[in-house]
Amino acid sequence: MSAAGEAPALEGGPGPVVDVQVALEEGEEGPPPDQVRRWAAAALAGHGPAELTVRLVGEAEMAHLNATYRGRSGATDVLAFPADPGLPVEPPLLGDVVLCVPVGRRAAAELGRDPTCHLAHLVVHGVLHLLGHDHHGPEEARRMAEAEAEALRRLGCPDLLGGGGRDGGGAAAGEGAS
Repeated sequence: MSAAGEAPALEGGPGPVVDVQVALEEGEEGPPPDQVRRWAAAALAGHGPAELTVRLVGEAEMAHLNATYRGRSGATDVLAFPADPGLPVEPPLLGDVVLCVPVGRRAAAELGRDPTCHLAHLVVHGVLHLLGHDHHGPEEARRMAEAEAEALRRLGCPDLLGGGGRDGGGAAAGEGAS
């Protein structure tokens, strides 16, 4: 199931085009596509026109992607696949974010976090990777954490990292994002 649409603009002007694909396993429910678009738009505020896909998946698909593209076993919380920056398309195509909803919800419960804000944080994190942010070194991690905190403030969510950053080892629950 796919639902493409324009995300609401949070700071004037047209919002980004965000295609939300729902590929969850039977019996799993994900957040509504309009909510996912809003999360992506919060990360893209001030960026300008853009197009991206957010795919909501179950653990089996995420485990396959994680093994195929990262050489790691098991499902992770979020993966980002940047598009080729040289593609001559308008609006610019940023790439794909894949969110494993059950892993994200489980991590939220383990960490005592609001599940909606935790899933929002994972989408924001993935979109920031598409924009070129990373968290391999301390300075990169600090800049990415600041951008995440600002996007979460736009969404009315607390700064789930408390000003910290992901250190490249993954989310606090041991799941990784790339």
